[in-house]
Order: sequence, then structure tokens, then C-alpha cells
Amino acid sequence: MNELGLLLDEATGALSRMDAEALESLELRALALQTALAGVPAADVMAKFRVFNGVLQGTGKGLSVLRRVRGEGAAWEA
Repeated sequence: MNELGLLLDEATGALSRMDAEALESLELRALALQTALAGVPAADVMAKFRVFNGVLQGTGKGLSVLRRVRGEGAAWEA
């Protein structure tokens, strides 16, 4: 569970800095960690992690739109 704590700390920092690149990297790490913890019986921890992972994904998508609006990315990039 230490990896989860580290991930949440890094994600909180990335969100506070609005660091899109860090959030994208953290999203991949979060998905890998979610898969690794799938068999862990800590339902409460997993539920909180899934919610936080959803927030990261949504924020990353929002930052991507913001970059496109500011002309920093491909106009039709997903």
C-alpha cells in the first residue's frame, strides 16, 4: 500500500501544479497499480483509489482540452 500513498502524494502535487504531463504519467501508473491491487481485500482503499483515478483521468482530459484551446496541441487530438 506504500506505492498507493506515493502515487496519491505525487498526483496531489501534479494537480496543484496543473502539470498535464505528470498527470498523464501518473494515470498510467495508477492503472497498473489498480490492476496489481485487484485481488487485495481492502475494499475501502480500492474504492477511494478508483475515485481518485477517475479524478486524475478527468483532470487530464480537461488539461488536454485547455492545451488545444490555447493552441498547444493538435486541434482534434483525443
